[in-house]
Amino acid sequence: MVAGINISIILIVITILWNLFLAFSVLLKNPQKPSHRCFFILVLVLTFWIFCSFFANEPLGEYWQNILFRLDFVGGILGSYLFLLFVFHFPRRIGLPQWLVLRPLFLVSIFFSLVILFTNLVIQETRIVEGGIAYRSGPLDSPYAIFNLLLLTGGAIILLRQYQKTEGVERLQVFYLVIGAIIPVVILSSTVILLERFLNFDFATSSLVVSVIPRLALYSTAVFTFTASYAILRHRLFGIKVLLGKLIFWFFTALFLFTIFYLVVLSEQNLFGTFFTLDAILANIFLAIVLGVGFMLFEQRLQNFVNFSFSSFSFDPEETIRSFIVGAATADNYDEIVKKAFDIVQSCSVPLKQGILVASLDSGKSFSRWKNFSREEISLLEDKGTINAFFKSYGMGNLFLRSEIEGEKGKGDLFNIMQRLEVEITMFLRYKNLEGVYLLGRKVNKQAYTAEETVFLEKLSSEISANLSRTL
Repeated sequence: MVAGINISIILIVITILWNLFLAFSVLLKNPQKPSHRCFFILVLVLTFWIFCSFFANEPLGEYWQNILFRLDFVGGILGSYLFLLFVFHFPRRIGLPQWLVLRPLFLVSIFFSLVILFTNLVIQETRIVEGGIAYRSGPLDSPYAIFNLLLLTGGAIILLRQYQKTEGVERLQVFYLVIGAIIPVVILSSTVILLERFLNFDFATSSLVVSVIPRLALYSTAVFTFTASYAILRHRLFGIKVLLGKLIFWFFTALFLFTIFYLVVLSEQNLFGTFFTLDAILANIFLAIVLGVGFMLFEQRLQNFVNFSFSSFSFDPEETIRSFIVGAATADNYDEIVKKAFDIVQSCSVPLKQGILVASLDSGKSFSRWKNFSREEISLLEDKGTINAFFKSYGMGNLFLRSEIEGEKGKGDLFNIMQRLEVEITMFLRYKNLEGVYLLGRKVNKQAYTAEETVFLEKLSSEISANLSRTL
């Protein structure tokens, strides 16, 4: 039982800390934008409600559990109103005047909050029972529940209508937030608002009412946290470039430092009995030097490993290009440069196939490297007619997608070649007297290349060209 409680508390603490991180990340991105401010306040109140709802059912004593239970109800009504307020402004403000809708609802929410805290009209009486806290409904408990249900239902409907008006990347971002909001709304509405009141008559003390339903509602909010986090990490929701690789790197760095610290403390207590003997001080100095040198040696390797491992999920374009520049600068030949380019593109966009064909007009050297192309496809790629078809499109810029030339006059042959080879992107490599093409197939997950990816690939192609020119 103790172990179970400890695990639950650890999970709640992690959830609370992560919610706070999300809230401040969104607010600090653009404090002037109403949707960012509303999200910040919503997540703060949601976190407050999670805290009160969880600890109201922990054995803290009747006085504190009663206070937390009432605050749980207050957090519920304020959270429902703030959810409506948030969807009113996200992803952009709807046209209804605030004085007509939001202000009256805010006043009613404040009214119910004050009634809950200072009267017995909603919560008439509480009683500590095994597994949590039970209560007897007051005369305003049903109006409280109905109003709460209306706020949540209205917010869900508005969010769905907002989603229907979006398109492109914004539509994908809002989709995850819709999923993360609708699922908890359905669970909260059907359990703590409706089912709990249907079962709660004259101090119902069954484990279903006292413990199971509140916990189910509590944990359902994790869906919102998860989907919002995913949308931020993967699809830059709210325009935030929080990168999973950096978060994991910081986590392992902190874990490493704290582990070493506690190991040092325990070891010195056993060996020296105190931290202030000459032997302990010398040992600390020696250990600090060793750790400093060791961390300097492995910090960059760890950072590169983490960034590479998670770059297909969430990557920093500037950091990835910098990593390529550093690695390519020490390459002795063009094969090493091409391999590094293939690895980076594979880790970031995960194309099914990629290939490169380059020629130096100065030295007359040329080479090609193909990954996951069949022999028949390679023969077609290295055919003179195919090469000419690609190079005739030099005027289209450094990069174009197959979809951009579909139906375009004079590009039919090139489109057919790209379609037959299953090539989605063509990048031109140009630097001084070096010319070439870099081809990418469709992504493994069958999703389209994003605008962020194409900008990144275009910048990367310039660095590839410069480094290949040096080795040819």
